[in-house]
Amino acid sequence: MIFPAVVITILGITGVRQLPLGYPEAEATFQEGVSARGTPEESKFFQLAARHYETMRRSGVHNAALYRNQGNASLLAGDVSGAILAYRRGLRLEPNDRQMRANLAYARDQVIYYSGDNLARPPVSWWPPWLPRLTSSRTFWILVVFYSSTWIGLAWSWTRPNESRRWLCWIGLAGSVLFSVILIIQLRDVRADAEHPLVVIAEDKTYLHTGNNDLYPHAYETALNRGVEARLLQARGSWLQIDLTGGQIGWVPLNNALVDLPTPL
Repeated sequence: MIFPAVVITILGITGVRQLPLGYPEAEATFQEGVSARGTPEESKFFQLAARHYETMRRSGVHNAALYRNQGNASLLAGDVSGAILAYRRGLRLEPNDRQMRANLAYARDQVIYYSGDNLARPPVSWWPPWLPRLTSSRTFWILVVFYSSTWIGLAWSWTRPNESRRWLCWIGLAGSVLFSVILIIQLRDVRADAEHPLVVIAEDKTYLHTGNNDLYPHAYETALNRGVEARLLQARGSWLQIDLTGGQIGWVPLNNALVDLPTPL
């Protein structure tokens, strides 16, 4: 169970990040929840604020500040699944938001795993924490700079043979290769996100089934709890076929999951 007052203290959540277009209802409701700290009403305010932010998202507003606020409101309302989904959306737009990444880590720590192995646990990131993260657009422009430096170095060497500028050419070439690889990986991930959207389990004790019906047996004996992350393979009726991080595949009811799509299924 998540206690909002404790989360506010641990994560230092004292307010909302101002949004470019503003959304007075959401911001005011969030502040009411902060003001009601330690009272039975605080969770209700945060639930309402999270719904306001969701309404704003569905109206077409998409930015990191919105998702950070929505994630904070959901987390303080005890909705771990909604918080994880919002933080994941926000970090896709602003991967260097350290506070949002810390909040995501905290939300993930609240997920209960029945299995002692790595079943359904999110994979450990290979990216060094001290190294700034790049979006695909930023990587592209850095690649353009290195690629241009390569040709500038070559042109300089051809037009001014007495002045050696080969170092510029080699630096540009090395940077071009490095950031080309990074861009390819990022574009692969973007394509994977589009083809197989993020799914977050929203109900405790959700079992993977071998088919899209309760009559099918459980694919695994271990149940999934709120906050478990997976990828959507396909939707059929009111059921989703998902792929867990460990490669386990099965079907879960649509009502037991949140899907990272512009509009709900």
